[in-house]
Amino acid sequence: MRQFLWNRSLEANFYPHQLGVGTSGGCEAAVHSARRYLEVLPQDHMLVKLDFTNAFNRLHRRDMPLSVHSRIAELYAFCLSAYSQPSLLFFGPEIVSSEEAPQQGDPIGPLLFCNTIHPLLSSLQAHLTLGFLDDVTLGGPVRTVASYVAEIIRVGSELGLSL
Repeated sequence: MRQFLWNRSLEANFYPHQLGVGTSGGCEAAVHSARRYLEVLPQDHMLVKLDFTNAFNRLHRRDMPLSVHSRIAELYAFCLSAYSQPSLLFFGPEIVSSEEAPQQGDPIGPLLFCNTIHPLLSSLQAHLTLGFLDDVTLGGPVRTVASYVAEIIRVGSELGLSL
C-alpha cells in the first residue's frame, strides 16, 4: 500500500510532462501521445525529439538536493547525505572522485534527474511537451518549438546538460 501511495505522489508531481518516473506505462503513453499528435499535425507545426547527451553523468550534483528540497521534501535528508560530498569510485588500484550527477546504479537516480529538470519541462507551453527521463518531445508551431529548443539548450547548460 505504501508503494502505491508513493507512486501516486510521484505521478502527481510529474504528470503530464515527465512520464519517466511515477507514471505506469509512461513510455507507451509518450509514444502514443506523440503518434497521435503527428496524425493531426497542422502544416505550420512540427514535432521534435531531443535527447540530452550522457545526461545521467552530467547533471550538476549541486542542483539535485535543492530541487528535492523544493518538490519532494521527504527525500531531502537522504539526498543531502548521499550527494553533498563526492562519492569515491574504485577502479582497481585507482580511486576516482565522482562529483557530478546521480551515482550510477542509484535506484532513485532517475527520480533525482527527472525532478531536477521538471521545472524546465513544466515551464514550456508547447502544444505537446513530453519528457521520458532524459528524452524530451515537443510539438507545436514551428517558431514556438524553436524557441523552446533554445530555452532547453540554455537552461540545460546551466544544469550541466547538453543536447
